[in-house]
Amino acid sequence: MYKPQRIDNAFSALDEDKRKVFLIPLGGDLTNQKFAKVFEDDLETVLDDDFSTDWYLCNEDGHEVPYARFASINEKYIKPVAELIMQPCKSQFIGYFDGNRLNLRRDNLYLKENNS
Repeated sequence: MYKPQRIDNAFSALDEDKRKVFLIPLGGDLTNQKFAKVFEDDLETVLDDDFSTDWYLCNEDGHEVPYARFASINEKYIKPVAELIMQPCKSQFIGYFDGNRLNLRRDNLYLKENNS
């Protein structure tokens, strides 16, 4: 059995398709802990941009589905994790193929034009 490695507050594991992912805890107590799932190279990009792995759940624009956001190390601002991974322009928004906003694997994310 694969044993996850602890890296800061992230845990590495093998996903269903045997690809290495990191599970980032999203606050809450141990009985209802939720995790964001992200590929290693995307996690490194986030950390290289001076953001921490201190991620948490929130709702935005009335969405009932929680998703991951995080604060920068210098705590000047917060930003959705998916935006750092996909880097949409102002006319685009991020979609989730499986509908799970906590699945931040790049192969689950896509960009769509905002037609409003």
